[in-house]
Formats: sequence, C-alpha cells, structure tokens
Amino acid sequence: MRFDELEKERQRNRSLAQEKFSERISVIKNCIDTQHEYVELFFGLLEHRHLTQHGDAEKPIFSAVIKNEIALYSSLILTLDGLHGSGLALLRSVYEALVIAKFASLRKNDNLISKWIAGEPIYFSNAILRKILTPELKELKLFGKHYVTYPTQLFIHIKF
Repeated sequence: MRFDELEKERQRNRSLAQEKFSERISVIKNCIDTQHEYVELFFGLLEHRHLTQHGDAEKPIFSAVIKNEIALYSSLILTLDGLHGSGLALLRSVYEALVIAKFASLRKNDNLISKWIAGEPIYFSNAILRKILTPELKELKLFGKHYVTYPTQLFIHIKF
C-alpha cells in the first residue's frame, strides 16, 4: 500500500476505535496519568534508600517505570491505529520490565541488578521465571512462547 493509503487506513482505524471503545480508552488514559502521578511522587524519594529500601535496584527500577510510561502510551496509540501486533510487543516489554524490577527489588543479593545496570542482556525465562517457585507460572510461560509468533503480526484492513 502507498503511504497515503496507509495513512487513510490508520485514520479510519483510529475513528472506529474511538467510536467503539471510548470508555475503555478513557480508563486507559486515566491509568497512564495515575501512573505518572506515582512516578512524580517516587522521584522525590530517589536517593533516600532508607525510605524506599530498594538499594542498588532503585535507579534501574525508576528507569524502567519511565520507559514503561512511554511504551504504554505508544502501545495505546499503535493499537488505536490498528497496529495491534506492534502494540502488543510494547506491552510485553512493559510486563517484563515490571517483573524484572519487582524480582530485583526482592532479591537484593542477586547479580540481576548489576547486569541490569550494566545494560547486559537478561534472559527473562532463565534469569527470572525459572527462579520463581510460587505462584505457579504456567500462563506466564505460555505467554513467553506466544511472543515469538503474535506480537509482530499486523492487522490492517486490505481491499483487493
């Protein structure tokens, strides 16, 4: 498709999504705004480790939260535009960052934090999921397997 045709389709998808899902979209926007309010509150606690008790995990956790704000917004925009697969790929990164942050904050002596700070790769299944004993993670493991197939698929209305 030519660029102008893709742009027309994107605008049509956006209008349909706004029309059919305006209440849900409003809730998602409110959630994003509320998360940002928490970010602003937490930002004031940086460098006060005696209050947060996050230690070395504090800065990467905060970085992940900021990146997640942008990814959540981008995921919503892509989904509204009809690019569901790309939006889902961003949601996966949000999910993984949240789980990594929580895991790192609970396991203070784990080398995961130093890898995260250094920007080294963290293999989600091996570094985290396999170390979690409870709750049972069947659904999360399935989620990881489906990632390869589904998030990159594009959904667009094509006329022949």
